[in-house]
Amino acid sequence: MNTFHFNSRAFLEEQGVALDAFSRPPSSRSKIVILVKNLPAFTKIEEIRDMFAKHGELGRVVLPHNGVTAIVEFYEPTEARAAFRKLAYTKFHGTPLYLEWAPEGAFKEGPGPKPPKIEEVLSEEKEEQEAVEVEETLVDPEPNSTIFVKNLNFDTSDLALREHFGKIGQIYSATIATKKDSKRQGNF
Repeated sequence: MNTFHFNSRAFLEEQGVALDAFSRPPSSRSKIVILVKNLPAFTKIEEIRDMFAKHGELGRVVLPHNGVTAIVEFYEPTEARAAFRKLAYTKFHGTPLYLEWAPEGAFKEGPGPKPPKIEEVLSEEKEEQEAVEVEETLVDPEPNSTIFVKNLNFDTSDLALREHFGKIGQIYSATIATKKDSKRQGNF
């Protein structure tokens, strides 16, 4: 056994990967863990994380040193499916990405706790206080300085959107557009 293989194996075990799940034909496939194959050598884990995070909240992302295969875990099956559909066979550094659903039980333990949503972290009082403070310090925005954000989680609030983008600069207005319920229109 060569040193690189041993180190990769030890690394994967340290990351909680159940290597025995990969050594036998899978009886079932995971709905949240994707194998990312055909990566160029020395791919950075940040590149993989950034590419997949566009499609949903990630749990673990494992990429052995000098590895050419990564393991990406999502919290939600729908987000994992969306990433799989969008990224399979796309070009990454000049080579197509080969994606495969990992065998069930690819990790020794299930995903860790999902990070709390911003709304859960802040109390209502604090949210109201921050909204008042922001409104009091507003200056007129520059012309043509509107951005539109797509693919938001349905649970995202105006305040959460404001707080997220407030980290990079002053926000003048943050409003989430919603469709009107046509069944309720005209009913009082």
